[in-house]
Amino acid sequence: MPHHRRQVRVLDRQPDLFSAPRPTEATTAPGWSSLPEGAQQAVTVLITRLLVMHAADVALQPEGDADER
Repeated sequence: MPHHRRQVRVLDRQPDLFSAPRPTEATTAPGWSSLPEGAQQAVTVLITRLLVMHAADVALQPEGDADER
């Protein structure tokens, strides 16, 4: 009876996102303190609204119907 060799599947490896070279200064986002005050306020309002909406959505979900990610 001949012995068949199993073929090994080569799986694509997930890239290591943390060892990649850091982006150059020209492609990075500006630091928070370098943004104009109006932009800082707008971002703060939008993030606050997003967090409040998310918290309200989570509070409305029944316990047994949780998303299992």
